[in-house]
Amino acid sequence: MSRASLILRAVFAVTLLAAAPPARSMTVVATDFDRLIDRAESIYRARIVSVTAGWSGEGVNRHIATFITLNVEESYRGGMAGRQTLELFGGHIGERYQRIAGMPEFRPGDTEILFVRGNRRDLCPLVGLHHGRLRVVKNAADGREQIFLHDGTPLTGVTQIGSSGESARPAATASGALTSQALGDLIRSALQQRGIKPDGR
Repeated sequence: MSRASLILRAVFAVTLLAAAPPARSMTVVATDFDRLIDRAESIYRARIVSVTAGWSGEGVNRHIATFITLNVEESYRGGMAGRQTLELFGGHIGERYQRIAGMPEFRPGDTEILFVRGNRRDLCPLVGLHHGRLRVVKNAADGREQIFLHDGTPLTGVTQIGSSGESARPAATASGALTSQALGDLIRSALQQRGIKPDGR
């Protein structure tokens, strides 16, 4: 489906003015680690450089978009390198905003592992919305880079991704979270199992 069609279909889920009713939420398709691997056109680790809002599209499809500028630190699939920009539907310009509840939000300085599909085509270029982003956080105690889900839950295994009620599980300790290196190895292994040569190998 074209980006234009998706934008037109989303019009009822969009808040146009600050005084308008709250936006409706997006539907998140059940997504697990295998689906992330299968659906992603590119997979990479990147540091968020900036988050800005601007206009995108033409005519009836003109809308506010959020542009995530990032610096790719390591690519697993898609041959991504250097500065890249992700475009997400919605944002805030002056007194006008468009918003779809459930759209992922980013902060400059954060490091993420992203599973990307449909950038500049889809309303959200992440596979499974928030499931398609995994946070990389440095452990203050020992300096290890560990992986957390979008809601701050430590990722102790890839079966945790997209599981029903993942946020309702008993809290895991940060010490048990996968390291960035371990997750990278799992991603590369999953790609190889599908006959796909990982980047850098």
